[in-house]
Amino acid sequence: MLASFPIEQAQPNQEFYGLEVLPLLQIYTRDSYRDAGNGDPEFDPARPEQAWWDDTYDGHPPNELVTFSALVWASDGTATIGSFTQKAAWMRTPNFKGRPAYPRWHPAATQATRGGNAINPVTMSTELQARDLMAEIGGVDIVELGLQSLVIQGITVLQPVNYPADELRRLWSVVMPSGSNINVGYKLARKYSAGVGHPGHWVADASVEGGINWQPDALIDGSDSTAKPLPPPCRPLKINEEMQTYIVGLWAKGTRIRRSDLSAANGETGDIADIRTKVTALYNLLVPHN
Repeated sequence: MLASFPIEQAQPNQEFYGLEVLPLLQIYTRDSYRDAGNGDPEFDPARPEQAWWDDTYDGHPPNELVTFSALVWASDGTATIGSFTQKAAWMRTPNFKGRPAYPRWHPAATQATRGGNAINPVTMSTELQARDLMAEIGGVDIVELGLQSLVIQGITVLQPVNYPADELRRLWSVVMPSGSNINVGYKLARKYSAGVGHPGHWVADASVEGGINWQPDALIDGSDSTAKPLPPPCRPLKINEEMQTYIVGLWAKGTRIRRSDLSAANGETGDIADIRTKVTALYNLLVPHN
């Protein structure tokens, strides 16, 4: 798994530099978080989008309030350092927009046969899966329907299933209070139709086997959220740093950091040197020279 702890970047040895030196935590995406083995959590609509986390708060009381500083950007391109407060449980868990990548349900192939015919692996399940489903849907027992022959009017319609020695699955069914049987494999395939782990619930449905069916729940992916993403914590300015607004082009603005202990050439302050450079360039452009 990927860990995330605050790391302070080294202060650049130059007069001006960008604000990217201030954040203490790296930004991740849902894909990079999942690919690192950290899981694939659902988006929590009670929180703003958060593409970072801080393992420093692992073990802290979940509802402990944490106040931290972070960069806040204005619409004109300028930035300030603001203050945010949230629970420790949220500090240590990101909140990515989008949907988790629930894996598809693919029952492994089987060499089990019945009367020389291959068994559909979708109809098979383990005893543990059968008992878990029985408890989940309110069944009263489980039965294995592949052990006996089915004889109708003296004719063997179904023979016992021939299971390979390494095959742990069987044709398990859950017995419902009504006496009806529900094939476990089929119901698991229905439960995982939107992916293994996709939230949902069982509903009454007289049109299907056993009178019960799986209904996947709608997922909130955050696409309708208008809240700004929560910025990662940042360090405070050092005693020799100041945030400085500057003009980009004619109208746009930006914000950078100036080190007050590093002056420009000729003993001029950073602001004066910056203005002199721009005025000189403009003069050389407009005034003809021999």
